[in-house]
Amino acid sequence: MISRFHNPSLLSASVISALILAGCATAPQEDTQVVATQTDTPLLNSLNIKPVSVTPSEAPIAPLTELRDGYGVILEKLNDPELAQHIQLRLGDVEMLLAEKHQAAGTQDPKSSDNSKAWQRAIDTYEALLATYPDEKTQEEILYQLSRAYDLQGQTENSVRVLTQLLKVQPDSIHASEAWFRLGEAHYSNDRYREAARAYRNSMEVDASGNFFVMSAYMKGWSHYKLEQFGNALEAFDTMVDASFSALPEAVFAFNGTPPEVAMLPKGEQKLVSDALRVMAILFSYRGDGKAIAEFYADREPAPHSYLVYDELAQQHLNNDRYQDAADVYLAFAYHHVSHPLSVAFYVKHVDAYLLGEFPSLALEAKAGFVNTFGRTYGVWDEWSEIYREKSSPYLREYLTTLSQSEHSIAQTLAKTKPDASLNERQAKMVRALTDVQKDKAYAKAARYYREFISLFPDDESTPDMQFFLAESLFEAQQFAESVDAYETFAYANLSHEKSAEAAYSALLAHNEMALAGSGDTDAQNASRKRFVDTFTGDPRVLPVAQTLMQYYFDNQQYVQAAQWSDWLLAYQPPEGVTFTREDENAAIVVKAYSLYGLEHYADAQPVVEQLLTRLPASDPRVDELKRAYATILYRQADSAVAQNNLPVAITFLETLIASLPDSDARINAQYDVISHLLTAQRYEEAQRWLLDFESRFPANPLQETIPDKLLFVYEQTGQWDRAAVHLLATYKQSPTTDAGREALWQAAEYFEQANMNSEALAAYRDYAHAFPEPFSQATEARYKMSEFYLARGDEAKRRYWLKKLMDAQDAAGDKATGRSRTLAAMSAMVFATDAETVFERIKLTAPLRASLVDKREALDNALASFNKVISYGVRDYVTEANHRLGELYLTLAKDLMDSERPEGLSALESTQYDILLEEQAFPFEEKAIDVYELNAARIPDGIYDEWIKASMAKLAALLPVRYRKEEITEVLDEADF
Repeated sequence: MISRFHNPSLLSASVISALILAGCATAPQEDTQVVATQTDTPLLNSLNIKPVSVTPSEAPIAPLTELRDGYGVILEKLNDPELAQHIQLRLGDVEMLLAEKHQAAGTQDPKSSDNSKAWQRAIDTYEALLATYPDEKTQEEILYQLSRAYDLQGQTENSVRVLTQLLKVQPDSIHASEAWFRLGEAHYSNDRYREAARAYRNSMEVDASGNFFVMSAYMKGWSHYKLEQFGNALEAFDTMVDASFSALPEAVFAFNGTPPEVAMLPKGEQKLVSDALRVMAILFSYRGDGKAIAEFYADREPAPHSYLVYDELAQQHLNNDRYQDAADVYLAFAYHHVSHPLSVAFYVKHVDAYLLGEFPSLALEAKAGFVNTFGRTYGVWDEWSEIYREKSSPYLREYLTTLSQSEHSIAQTLAKTKPDASLNERQAKMVRALTDVQKDKAYAKAARYYREFISLFPDDESTPDMQFFLAESLFEAQQFAESVDAYETFAYANLSHEKSAEAAYSALLAHNEMALAGSGDTDAQNASRKRFVDTFTGDPRVLPVAQTLMQYYFDNQQYVQAAQWSDWLLAYQPPEGVTFTREDENAAIVVKAYSLYGLEHYADAQPVVEQLLTRLPASDPRVDELKRAYATILYRQADSAVAQNNLPVAITFLETLIASLPDSDARINAQYDVISHLLTAQRYEEAQRWLLDFESRFPANPLQETIPDKLLFVYEQTGQWDRAAVHLLATYKQSPTTDAGREALWQAAEYFEQANMNSEALAAYRDYAHAFPEPFSQATEARYKMSEFYLARGDEAKRRYWLKKLMDAQDAAGDKATGRSRTLAAMSAMVFATDAETVFERIKLTAPLRASLVDKREALDNALASFNKVISYGVRDYVTEANHRLGELYLTLAKDLMDSERPEGLSALESTQYDILLEEQAFPFEEKAIDVYELNAARIPDGIYDEWIKASMAKLAALLPVRYRKEEITEVLDEADF
């Protein structure tokens, strides 16, 4: 009987199914140890990674080989194509498992002469499947396993071919990422780096979160590196590193908490990431170091791992003793990522790199940069949280201390530096100028760092010292105003500090420097002095400071304060070692005396000065000065009395001064003031006595020039006109061509006249009239005075000489003419008109009439001309008189004609005819008289009405009674009429 197991047709579907299920279930259990390895892949070789061993549970090996043999028997007996296809697929999988098992265990398949043929059995099985079933739905899985088999057998080309076919058949296969990666590996192994890079890129694009993404990015970076496409290589490596850290939960908080570290990664990735960072650092070193890194990440999303690139590059530089380059890289990160949790640490590494390289000046600059970045003045201190401040505080404190002391020391050294003696003056000047610039910069930096320290660490134990050093640096830099604030802030806030008194006194010295430069504030300076005295009472420098305050207030006439400080000094109890001398006391007494004087407390000042005079021997050279001071006190008391309008008291004080200190310098002024006060008090006799004494006692004194005028004033006020006139005449003779001399001569003439010394007055007026034609008005008065003197004397000829002078001067005066000069000229002309009128009236008309009428008519013409001259001056009073008297001339002539002597022997008829003829001759003159009278009458409507107009109206009433002799009608009005 033949066994049913050897007859495939007798096998049921259930049995076959059981075999398939058994093969699938038991195959893994046959592996005692499965090693996943690709010993010839470039990635593994390059990284020198050892195979990872996995030890499963123990199971016998036999069932797996038996399963393969069973599948073979089944295939030979099956007639069902679909079932045969599944069995053949499982057979290929079993062959793959057996090949992997023997390769891992180092054993040999009994049916294969070597293990490579084990892979071939799997390859053949998969190839047969593809050939038999080209449209098989499981083609994707078959191609995937086939490519693996080729790859494991070392048939790279075939593996690439199959993978390419797989990706063509199923581009979105679940194995696409691995397929592209394995293609990349194949290309990379054959130095086809461009194709490899493309394959790695596709692997990354197919599945950005898959297992092959990180490896693909890594190998893509190396592919670009081989192609010298360094920019692409950097991007690929950066993508790989970013992807590695992105899987970590901590990465989310990279910029708010702990930055990512390589040690956080799985061990398998740590070496890859470290290698990627190493290569990136190398590439960035070629492209510009830290600057290149910053530019690389500038346009990207914040990369938490970027600090590792900076750190790796800086470390490489340090390993190669490139300290400056390392420092630059650390700085680049800190500069571009100030808010990063590691910015402080990187900046410190920046400083330390210079220190390692023994570059002290650069390290100092780096520390300054740290302060500028993380401090308060220019940095982010006020923007940071307390946690961040705690990171920078220790370094800020250390660096600020170093920087401030260093810059201060540099400045002091430069201040002491002198130009080389071999330099000429111009060169030495240039060197000094450059040194001064450097010195000023160093002092400014020192002050800034001191201030920064004080601002950041107000409660630090070193802050008081820093405040003192700040003040010192400002003082040495001649920033005196600022140094005052700094010194006093330190001194009065740290009274127990050993330098407090020194600082407070230094503030006073700074004030002195500002005062010397003209930029001081005296109120602030004195406030500082007072504060020093009040606070440091036991300091030996208090005495000179108090004396300075006293002197300042006295010099500036702040007498209340000066007196207070003099009293303070007089009550001062000097500490041991300080001497308050008698001379110091005398100085305080002097200030007190003069302060009381300045406050007008003269009664109080006087005994203080008298006290001083008794304290000093007569031989003491200061006695004279004190006597002058005493004279001043008396003098000021006199002034005070004058201010109170108490001249008698003032005069008494001054006369006391003259009597007490007759030889003092003040005596001259005192006597002069006595004279002035006596004059003001109208005590002229006493004033005259002191004036005459002054005139004889002090002939060379400049005040002597005013004595004559004062004497003149006394003479004038006491009516001593003769003395006044003589005094003025002497003044004129001293300067006869000056205005002062001219005025003195005029005044002398007036005073001689007042003293009834007419001859002297006449002589003075005559001299004036002849010597001074100008001013015109006064010269006119002089001429008038002369005419009046001669009128009084009855010397009409000389009077008319000066009247003629008045007329001639007025006629030539032009614009200089005045109302007064016109009036005097009119008056003078009237005198001459009166003379002509008198001549006219004295000529009598006698027979023969013709002969006497010629003389009469000539006299008339002269009189008419004279009166018209009067009228020409336009003086109203004289014009109306002249007009009236002209009418009188015409009437007089008419009357004289009618009263003229008749020829003898006329008959009655002839006599009548003669009378008619005379009337005809006289009538025109009467008509002219009326015309002239009417000129005066015409002035009445203009409001002009005087005695001469009145006389003219009377004449007109007599001559024309019908017209002019009318009664005046008056009417009384009361308020109601208005």
